[in-house]
Amino acid sequence: MIEDLPEEMDRKRLGGDRYPLLGRYLKVNFPMAHYPTVLKAIIEGKPYKVRAMFIMGGNPALAIANSSMAVEALKKVEFLAVADLFMSKTAELADIVLPSASWLEYDGLADSAQATYGHLRIRRKVAQVGEARSDTWIMIELAKRMNLKGFWGSEEEYLDYILKPTGYTFKEFDEAGGIIYHEPEVGKRLKKGFDTPSGKIELYSERLKEWGFDPLPFYREPFESPYSTPDLAKDYPFVLTTGRRVPAYFHTAGRNIPGLRDLYPEPLAEINAETARELGIEDGDLVRIETPRGYVIMRAKLTHGIHPRVIGVQHGWEGEANDNRLTDNQRCSEGMGSTTLRGLLCRVRRVAQ
Repeated sequence: MIEDLPEEMDRKRLGGDRYPLLGRYLKVNFPMAHYPTVLKAIIEGKPYKVRAMFIMGGNPALAIANSSMAVEALKKVEFLAVADLFMSKTAELADIVLPSASWLEYDGLADSAQATYGHLRIRRKVAQVGEARSDTWIMIELAKRMNLKGFWGSEEEYLDYILKPTGYTFKEFDEAGGIIYHEPEVGKRLKKGFDTPSGKIELYSERLKEWGFDPLPFYREPFESPYSTPDLAKDYPFVLTTGRRVPAYFHTAGRNIPGLRDLYPEPLAEINAETARELGIEDGDLVRIETPRGYVIMRAKLTHGIHPRVIGVQHGWEGEANDNRLTDNQRCSEGMGSTTLRGLLCRVRRVAQ
């Protein structure tokens, strides 16, 4: 589908010119717009006005850097539609919310390139409740209503398309219950080489050099650190690391499930025990962590397993515990446009219970 996108449309991809590794040079299947650039275009109307967004299974109000800017943009866009299993913080801002079916409510496929070259059959186990539909059904029906060409007529036609390289139709695959269409071949790369100009693993990337980027990995001091911004570090003396995963959850998902919430009921911030003692913070105290962009409030978890000058916060919580209130999304990496989620400056203090 993406290969049918006209060149003039690809040129309009927000951030594509500034961050050419984001889909253009790397030849990925889904050339992407640059999310921070999209948010900025919604707010400022430049280089053109983004009037509508359709978000499926995503929660940018919490999940992306500088969530305050994300919420501002989501509120400002003229039309926002969201498809999700739950009423997420992003869905709460939408004009229309489409209820998505879970993987137990529809027939489909599952695969894992990390395990083997094969597909597993997902069989529908329960009836779809109310108006819930699969994301595939939603996209196909939306294409029909918009009279878009090149889409499939049904979910089964789409599954046939996915399975086409295997030589199976979905009906044949269903009868087989699952297939391995390509046995793993040990030493394949030794015979055929890698997908690089030399056919070898390249520590020195000829392609990056050709595209105008440094061909070797190198270290660059973060835009905000005790070394690059020493004056700022006087007010924000600690280094923040975000994204601490919680085993019961995946990113922002799962916290509305009572059994999981019982395991991990509240957001935690890891602080070195000696540092906490100097600051008058005890284990279990509520603490306020601030960066130049915002603050979060979490419960302190004292540990000797973190550097004395580092504060670690968990990811995926809502409200005043949302770690992306602390992060920046305008000073991005060269070429790819990634945001800095760690290595930011912060300060911490105890707050009243």
